[in-house]
Amino acid sequence: MIADIEQTLIKIFVIEDRQDRYLTFLAKVKTRNMFIGELYHFNDFNWIYFREIPGIEYERQTVAFKVQSNKNISNCYVILTT
Repeated sequence: MIADIEQTLIKIFVIEDRQDRYLTFLAKVKTRNMFIGELYHFNDFNWIYFREIPGIEYERQTVAFKVQSNKNISNCYVILTT
């Protein structure tokens, strides 16, 4: 079963013609694990919604500071595969 947040993230951040395919992947245990494992190499995001945060990707403080200092951000999602 797909969590509501996962479905929302796919609907917002993945290009429209690929959304149904990836929702199907997430719904099945076998393809879900494969899909999540491939997120590092994923090319079907709608990149206009993403911002790179330079620095060490594991630093929570860096991400939190960047989000808090940008008044244009109303929601922030961090996608982790581990």
